Amino acid sequence: DISEDHQVFAEVSFTSVESQSEFEPYPLNSEDIFGGLGNRGYHYTNPFVPEEIADAAVAYNSIPDPDFEGDPADAPLILDPAWNGEIPFIRRMAETGNRGSLNTRDTFRVAIGTEGTIGDLDYDWYYQYGENNRLQTSTGQFNAMNFQQALRAEMGPLGTPICSDPIARSQGCVPINVFGIGAITPEAAAWVGYDPMRRSVNTQQVFGANITGDFPLFGQDISFATGFEWREEYSDDDPDDLQEQGLHGGNVVPRTIGEYDVKGAYVEVLVPLLYDMPMVQDLTLEAAYRADEYSSAGTVDASKIGLNWQFVDSLSLRAVYAESVRSPDINDLYQGQAQTYTSIGDPCAGLGTDAEANMDPTVVANCYSIPDVANTAANGSFDPDAGGIVPGFTYSQPDIQTISGFVGGNENLTEESAETMTVGLVFTPTFVEGLAVTVDYYDIEIDDVIGSVSATRLINECYEASWAGGQPSQCSAHERFPGTGKLRYWYSYGVNQSRYVSKGYDVAAAYVVDNVIPGSLRLSALWTKRDTHTFQTTSESNPFDYVGEVGYNDDKFKVTLVYEIGDFLISLDNTIYG
Repeated sequence: DISEDHQVFAEVSFTSVESQSEFEPYPLNSEDIFGGLGNRGYHYTNPFVPEEIADAAVAYNSIPDPDFEGDPADAPLILDPAWNGEIPFIRRMAETGNRGSLNTRDTFRVAIGTEGTIGDLDYDWYYQYGENNRLQTSTGQFNAMNFQQALRAEMGPLGTPICSDPIARSQGCVPINVFGIGAITPEAAAWVGYDPMRRSVNTQQVFGANITGDFPLFGQDISFATGFEWREEYSDDDPDDLQEQGLHGGNVVPRTIGEYDVKGAYVEVLVPLLYDMPMVQDLTLEAAYRADEYSSAGTVDASKIGLNWQFVDSLSLRAVYAESVRSPDINDLYQGQAQTYTSIGDPCAGLGTDAEANMDPTVVANCYSIPDVANTAANGSFDPDAGGIVPGFTYSQPDIQTISGFVGGNENLTEESAETMTVGLVFTPTFVEGLAVTVDYYDIEIDDVIGSVSATRLINECYEASWAGGQPSQCSAHERFPGTGKLRYWYSYGVNQSRYVSKGYDVAAAYVVDNVIPGSLRLSALWTKRDTHTFQTTSESNPFDYVGEVGYNDDKFKVTLVYEIGDFLISLDNTIYG
């Protein structure tokens, strides 16, 4: 203590947590080595490819010579020019060891400040700094670039396979043989194996000061609180180079780095309006206002006004109206494009089949204007389940599984804003000791909600629009595989896009029984009646009311029973959805 009225406080903390996991070796598909291209693998002339597999691949990819001038039945077989000569494969990488990860998280925090009293006012100020560091090292992954080089092998001058690329050989490339259990040598496993590393750091600095007290106004004591806060946030999530490019046997892991600071001030008041009158034991007004200036989102403000009306000892009314904001955080603004393998539907699927007759003519015309899509629609799609080519532009299960997307932040985001209103009654009857009943109505509206644009919506809007003046901007949110025209990537990003409205009622009751039976018995019940829960994607779209849909039940009823005696507690929860 500095003195009886002023005290200094300080806190310092440090924690370190280490966790480790381990599971089975990597289940490798050769398409993982070549960025999702499912027709890549060993060239059939590779010296490691068993003769029977090479012969089978050649036979499967041979066609009658289209230039043969005699009877087509007598035409000699030639290799299909469309075949790249490669044989895909799938294999468990047992020789490179189990997969796993080692995570170390260190968290440090220090805070210092003073608090005390000056006259009739209470005050405090403080500064705090916090830092979190994380290091993740994974095992059992592979280096896709090294693996590609190891698959390109030829017979060397000494009669043993060597890597075909002389530059790769100079870098230590070892050719790899995946045919057979234990076929991968330790040297090849060391060349293709890879242990990814990812570092992240988050820091926060905060300085704040607050004053509370009372002041007289019109014969009443007005309670108030006011203060100032400055906060700085910084975050850097930094994977290594191969993870950033998706060349490590997993999804692309983007780097996320960003920072912002915010300065804000607030004031709150509690004003007694009436008291000790018939049906007005106490009537109090509460109000608050806060303004913040973000380096990222500019100046925002929030306010609240409320009324608490105590009619009698057992009955009171409460009402609050508030306007609030949420500014985008570092991930909303600066998150890199992270990869996900959630697939989306292709508006072009069905071309060249009976389904085309029921498709939107604009969509059909736009799809046929893409050469690769039109070619596949005319010549058919390969379906491994059917064991060959099926008519039209269609998707097999492997096609769907190769579709991946990228989601990330948007530096142009602004704050989302909300208006909320709640009105309720509180009943605590004196004739039933321990009982409290509340009834509340709520009305919540949120505008400019920060959320991601649906990739499905973007691709549908792309193909449903006229391309007479060129493709609309939505068409840049997806890419197709060369050759087949099938979807390969989609892109989604955060925008201030939507509006939520939620309205309904909460009715709650709580009852405590003491001194009737040994111990204490508490019974509580809550009924929520959801009237409205609408979501509107854009100002041009139609709002959809989710009430009655899965997860948005009209009614929810929850009962909780707790019995406590001594050091023992028994709890029973039951929730009913209707």
